[in-house]
Amino acid sequence: MVMDDIVSITLFRHGITKENLEKRYIGWTDVSIDMNSLNEVRIPTLERSFQKVFSSDLKRCVETACLLVPGSTIIKDSRLRELHFGEWERKTYNDLKDQKEYQQWLRAPFLLTTPKGEAYTQLETRVLEFWKELITVFENEETKNVLLITHGGPIRFLLTYFSPKESKKDWWEWSIEHFCGYTLSWNRKNLLKGGSSCTSSLVEPFMVKRTGL
Repeated sequence: MVMDDIVSITLFRHGITKENLEKRYIGWTDVSIDMNSLNEVRIPTLERSFQKVFSSDLKRCVETACLLVPGSTIIKDSRLRELHFGEWERKTYNDLKDQKEYQQWLRAPFLLTTPKGEAYTQLETRVLEFWKELITVFENEETKNVLLITHGGPIRFLLTYFSPKESKKDWWEWSIEHFCGYTLSWNRKNLLKGGSSCTSSLVEPFMVKRTGL
């Protein structure tokens, strides 16, 4: 294995849904991407070729994967799902704003759990469990680029956890737009050893350009 053997993992957020446009909480709610929104974007041709494509098992991610890398084998995994919002699924801020429990959660979302929902630490645990299995695919030296289609929460967590020191940000500082992605790169040997920071000097976003822009 050569010393400068660089491998990359691209994190890509699913296309927008009708419920996203309505600003509803849809963590585990299984909805499709909004087909009307596709008229406003150009589906990108990704510059990299991906040897493996992983996706949250929810429809909005699988549909996005089919658009981005048509014909590829998509490996679906429920551990890549968004945070489960429990009784607040499909609700909006206006629906919930008068609930004391909701206002408390807004002030401390990483410490409190939504009613019958999932704690943030549970999201962390399952995503890191998936990640430990994911990096083993790089034991095959022919694997250089992997694509993950997932949700805003898991992407923010992974960027916060793995981005290099010079581009570190807090959770809410990351801009994670729909049809937008970030690529993280490592030395293969360091990644397989469990290196916690990627080697990229800068984590640059790429996204679908809207028609006419």
